[in-house]
Amino acid sequence: MPDREEERRRFFVERALQGRFMGYTVIILVLYSLFLLFIQKLYTMMVLPILFLIAVVGILLIILLPSMFFTHRFFGPLSRLERHAQLMASRDLSQKIRLRRGDNEAIRRLADCFNSFSQNLKESLAEAQRLHALLQEKTARLTAILEGGKPYREDPVALMEEIRSLQNELDQLLQSFKLI
Repeated sequence: MPDREEERRRFFVERALQGRFMGYTVIILVLYSLFLLFIQKLYTMMVLPILFLIAVVGILLIILLPSMFFTHRFFGPLSRLERHAQLMASRDLSQKIRLRRGDNEAIRRLADCFNSFSQNLKESLAEAQRLHALLQEKTARLTAILEGGKPYREDPVALMEEIRSLQNELDQLLQSFKLI
């Protein structure tokens, strides 16, 4: 894995995405330049209001439409990632990010990371809930034994050992997260 300084000096971080963006930019600039040459030729032959109308329509077709297409292809998936991150921030881990087949590969990998993170967190929380429920049940049984309210058939020492074992499992689960 490259270090931070090497990453900062690398100009092509995502070659496919950057190359496509550069290609679109070059195509738009070439089309716009050709359009300006066309307008210049028309200027000598036409009336100014018609020329202005052709220029406006041409600019819309050559610059705005391709720009809208490219930004939609790029920011659409990013918008889905953002919505998913907001769901996760509000503690909703039930959703998966689904992208279209044609979406950028780098964004697809990021979506896969989000989905893996969400799934792993969901599994860890389910395990913590399971251990918590067992701890509550065993603690309630031990409390009943110690308070003498119920006759018991269980050995309180064995029950304490089970509780310690569950606590250790829960501790291990929690320690598997790097919080600081």
